[in-house]
This record gives sequence, structure tokens and C-alpha cells, in this order.
Amino acid sequence: SLGHSALSVVHRRLLRYRLDHEEALGLMLKPEQQIQRQLTQAGRKLQRYEGRLWWLRGIPAGILALAAFVALDLAFQFGSTTRIIALLLAFASCTIFTIWALWIGYGRSADPRRVARHLESRDPSLGSSLINFLDLGDTAKDESLSSLTREMAKQAQHAHAANTSVRELSPLVANSKLAPTFKYFGIFLLCTVILSVF
Repeated sequence: SLGHSALSVVHRRLLRYRLDHEEALGLMLKPEQQIQRQLTQAGRKLQRYEGRLWWLRGIPAGILALAAFVALDLAFQFGSTTRIIALLLAFASCTIFTIWALWIGYGRSADPRRVARHLESRDPSLGSSLINFLDLGDTAKDESLSSLTREMAKQAQHAHAANTSVRELSPLVANSKLAPTFKYFGIFLLCTVILSVF
């Protein structure tokens, strides 16, 4: 429809503007700031993958727990009080799980060192450049060291960043557990639908 086409055009323009803005911002940043920005973006993506993993594992667990309670209720004929308590516990558990999964995926910041090690393991050509970059940054911020040592570390970090090819690191982010977990999640949902029909 005409309205859908107009929305698609607006969406593409906004996406193009965002990409152009991020590219321009990346060009204006210093080399060490560019690397730090890439690590932050990669960390956000890594956290989103971990959040999805929690959802894919938590939803089947919740369904199984509900099925187990229904089976026990049919076997032992629980009273209304027990059922209300179980309902409240289920609601509280779902709420806590939802908050936790959303925080894992979108609220918690990834540890830069864990992100760096993940990226270096995904692309051997990076070597230990990202970890070395973070080590120099920690030394430059260490207040227990002399100002001369911190300044030398800062300069070394800048030189290290300038000699490191800055490129998009986010595409390197992956979670090897996500694909098989998603497959098992699909199989579980299919079996659940079949059992509910029969």
C-alpha cells in the first residue's frame, strides 16, 4: 500500500542517516577512541546474544515447570490455596526472569577484556592487539603510578591504536551456543503444539 511504501522510504532514510552519522563520528574520533567505540559496540552485540540465549532456555523451562505442576495437580488434586500460591510464585518467577533476561541483553555492560578476548579468538589476525590496548589504557589510568609512567602509557596506547587497523569488529561477534539452542527451542515448541492438540 501507499502508506507502507512511505514508511519503508522513511525507515531507509533514517537508517542511512544513522549509518552516515556513525561513519562520520568514527572518522572524527582519535584512533584509541575508535577502538574503544568498536569494543563497546561489539560488547553490546555480545550481550544481546547472551540475552537471547536466556530467553531460548528460560521459556521451555517455564513451560515444563507449568506442565509438571498441572500433572501433579491432576494426580493429587491440590486445593485452591495451593493453586493460588503456585500461581503467585509462577508470576513472580516470570517477572524476575523477564527483568533478568532484559538486563542481560540490554542493561548490563560487557567486560571489555572478555569482549577483546572473544574478538581475538574469532579473528587470529588481531593477535593480542586489543588486550594490549586495554592494558595500556589501564596503566594510563592507574593513579598509584607516577604521572610520568601514566603519560608514557597514554602515549604508547595512542601509538598502538594508530598502528592498529581500525575496522568493524561487531561482525566478528558470535555465540556458538545460540544456533543449536534455537534449533532445540523450535523442536520443543513443535512437540508442545503437537501434544497440546492430541
